[in-house]
Amino acid sequence: MAKTNTLRITNTHQTKGLDEINVSHIVPKVRSFERHLDNVKITLFGPRVEGGYILRIEGKPNGQSQNIKGHVELNIKKEDLHKVLSEQKLYDDIAAMKLAQFVGYIGENHARKAANSGDLLSKGYIKNRGKTAVPFLSTLKGDKKIVPGSVFSLQNRQGHGIDLICKVAPYPPPPKWITIESKTMMKESFGPHATPRAGKVSDYQKDPIGNLSKHIDLAERSLRSKVNEYSINQSIRKEMTELIQDIKRNSRRKKDEDSIVKGYKLTIGIDDKFNVSSNLKYKQLYIFEELTK
Repeated sequence: MAKTNTLRITNTHQTKGLDEINVSHIVPKVRSFERHLDNVKITLFGPRVEGGYILRIEGKPNGQSQNIKGHVELNIKKEDLHKVLSEQKLYDDIAAMKLAQFVGYIGENHARKAANSGDLLSKGYIKNRGKTAVPFLSTLKGDKKIVPGSVFSLQNRQGHGIDLICKVAPYPPPPKWITIESKTMMKESFGPHATPRAGKVSDYQKDPIGNLSKHIDLAERSLRSKVNEYSINQSIRKEMTELIQDIKRNSRRKKDEDSIVKGYKLTIGIDDKFNVSSNLKYKQLYIFEELTK
């Protein structure tokens, strides 16, 4: 039996949105996610030995072969089951929880697509409270661009790790590598000069080089044990080898501004159609904040 309150995803392609509704139960049909998500299938399993039930929630993005699946456990009596399933609030609560995870997945894939196409940095802005947007590239020396084919993730099977790692050029000047921890905020629309604020990064993520080194070490241990928890292929292995050497060089730097590796939190603002949003201040809501200890 799958664990409850989890979401398993495969984030290798762009996600553009969802299509038609499809709701099924082994009890009479009830109201479902139609206010929250499209193309969602809900299936009820049970009763289990201990008397509970499992709701499986599945959604398939357009053009994708992979379903996104979530499981929610209901510890209720059989005679109360239909009453509970008929309550819209149940689906509101489940949708809120699953949609938050789903939105994060979509935002990360928007960022990945922009990074792979080489224009994420030029689309991005630095977080500020004024009415004038500050382009992200204005904070870096040199006309930095993402090196084609250098973008990869370093995440284990539970989704823990580094969301995006990109090599940038020209180098010098520093940095040579940028790591990105993505957060997503979804609203129908943003205020004309609003800057989206998404979830906070963890204490580990506030130390981007330490966090990166930790996950590289875990990935290498996993490879040596032939488990490959981080799904390292030959291309990623090549980039990792170069990155490891640069991290060692980075430890010998004299000034913070000479850092070969820099980490950023990237907040992506998306609208209710799952597209990257905009407002008067920002052409696209890709908002960078540098991560420091």
